[in-house]
Amino acid sequence: MVKNKTYLYIALGLVTLGIAYFVFRKKTPFKKAVVEEADREWRRWGMQTRDKEGNYIQRGAKENENGFFQRVGQYWRNLGWRDVDGRDDNHYWSSAFISWIMGGVGRAFGVPFKETHRHSNYIQEYVQNRKQGKLNADYVAYRIHEKPADVGDLLCYAREDTEDDPYDRTTKYESHCDIVVKRTKDEIEVIGGNVGNSVTKKVLKSVDGYVIDQNNRWFAVIKNNA
Repeated sequence: MVKNKTYLYIALGLVTLGIAYFVFRKKTPFKKAVVEEADREWRRWGMQTRDKEGNYIQRGAKENENGFFQRVGQYWRNLGWRDVDGRDDNHYWSSAFISWIMGGVGRAFGVPFKETHRHSNYIQEYVQNRKQGKLNADYVAYRIHEKPADVGDLLCYAREDTEDDPYDRTTKYESHCDIVVKRTKDEIEVIGGNVGNSVTKKVLKSVDGYVIDQNNRWFAVIKNNA
């Protein structure tokens, strides 16, 4: 009887350690800070929200409004672009937004992110981590159905002039990525910039972290291992 109890305690201890590791791995201080910063920007912009059907259920501030076109300018200046702000219709600022969040928080935690004006630049770098077997790198890009998305990861889709799955492409292409800020069994919430001319939260249909949303052509999940 004593021996059985000992085995039981050992088993329970191992299960507890496993759960603790699982929780810690998914909710690191860095990921928590990423989510908090993305949420802070979303609230600054008026909490624009798109539901699972692709409908806007709340509208926020717009990129050309006073107080907000200047904020877009800050995102650009972070990349060294001095003469661009939210009144400029010739430049998408969604990658500048991602760089502002991921790069800014990353500098505070010593986790470098490839800050750039084009999403495909960092997607391609993190795809190479996957292909070269650098699976413990801070960021690794997988095909959309290879891995479930977790809080702090990035989800990416192809834009209008790009093929459905540019994962293997090595030349530049038009795309968009959002930051995962919440995950439940059948939903994922993401925040991104320059969506509906604002910072927008989208609610996506999913199954245990795997995206099944059909409103965009999702092709990659960038796992955040930091």
